[in-house]
Amino acid sequence: MTTPPARDRTRVGNDGDGLLELVLEGDEQDYWLRPGEQAVVVTASAAEAFDVYCAPGRIVVHFDGVGAWVEDVHGAPLAGGHQRPSGWDALVQRKPTQSLAQRGSE
Repeated sequence: MTTPPARDRTRVGNDGDGLLELVLEGDEQDYWLRPGEQAVVVTASAAEAFDVYCAPGRIVVHFDGVGAWVEDVHGAPLAGGHQRPSGWDALVQRKPTQSLAQRGSE
């Protein structure tokens, strides 16, 4: 019997009154949480380091390495664009975060 690879799991919840955008920077995927909802950011390795940046209405998880994805609290994978608002255009509407400003400076 083989042991599954170790993974880090970090739960993210929306305690606010509106939609919360969760962005996996590195994969450039967005996931949207309604008030009261939670999701789990999973990294492919327990040694995977990541940084978290917050802006109004958005949490950005920046990682470099083997990868990360988002699951619901029951472990089912969520597709990129999960619950994205109709008409949302990230290139127009998303403002840069500190993580984007630091990219390439490390």
